[in-house]
Amino acid sequence: MSQEDLAAQDFPHTPDAGEALERAHKESLATLVHDLRNPLYALSVYVEILAQEEVGPLTAAQHDLLQRIRHNCQELERLLTTVLPAPAAR
Repeated sequence: MSQEDLAAQDFPHTPDAGEALERAHKESLATLVHDLRNPLYALSVYVEILAQEEVGPLTAAQHDLLQRIRHNCQELERLLTTVLPAPAAR
């Protein structure tokens, strides 16, 4: 039996199989986006708390580091929105 025959047995090319694969792909992306956004949001909140000096004064170097973290969080959020947009509501 050829590799193509084996692949056809494992992954039948039916409309239902294609739809199931597409649905699984969308669900995987939704999970990935969710799993990345939750800790990113928490990190962003803590950065803002620190930046507002609610826990004490910061040095200029610490403010610079927080600004870098803030920028990187915003960049990751942009990438999540651009590369992995939230799937449409089902």
